[in-house]
Amino acid sequence: MKKWNTKYHGIGFKFEPQIVRIRNDEILRFYLTHQKAACQRLARVVRKAYRLKYGTELKISEKSMATEIWFHYRIKRISLMLEGIHWKVFQKSGFRNFLDKVLIHMAVIDCGERKVDNNRWLWDLLAAVLPVPYKSL
Repeated sequence: MKKWNTKYHGIGFKFEPQIVRIRNDEILRFYLTHQKAACQRLARVVRKAYRLKYGTELKISEKSMATEIWFHYRIKRISLMLEGIHWKVFQKSGFRNFLDKVLIHMAVIDCGERKVDNNRWLWDLLAAVLPVPYKSL
């Protein structure tokens, strides 16, 4: 697989036709918690880089991509928080297995066009009804 592009604030992203992958790691967390309108700015930068690479627009709106980035980031942060809680219910193997699967799935944010991303409809819908995340806390 191709090497991660980390030229924008150290955030790792890479492209394939119709897909952008963003590494959901501590560098992304730092960026999202310290920049105004971080999700929108990142979505704008990623879309522009895609356009420069492929000479065509990525068919994902900035708002939809920003919403997907924010939700993946928050789900990972909540999962990490739950993993650190030592209550008996959170120590059960079924719950631990579930958290492990969530954390694996959230490690990379896959933003794909409708043709290749079966949940693009969800991010488009959420982007239409929710305000764009201003800043992750």
